[in-house]
Amino acid sequence: MACSRVNFYHVQNMFVGARQVFDRWTVWEPDEQAWLTHIKFELRYKEIDRARTIYEKFVYVHPEVRNWIKFARYYFNCFK
Repeated sequence: MACSRVNFYHVQNMFVGARQVFDRWTVWEPDEQAWLTHIKFELRYKEIDRARTIYEKFVYVHPEVRNWIKFARYYFNCFK
């Protein structure tokens, strides 16, 4: 039981660290794939609201129509 707790805390710390790296990375307004990877990371852990917030920032930085369509698809799939 103690081993599983240690493993949980280790994984949790990696998760928090990865999120911090993504958050710092998006401040630099990277290319589209970086944003989409960040969004996918949040969705993998069921962080729907965080993913939505990242999508909002993404379409502000990369306002191309194809990105708005991706955001709309995501929004309608998550918030039906």
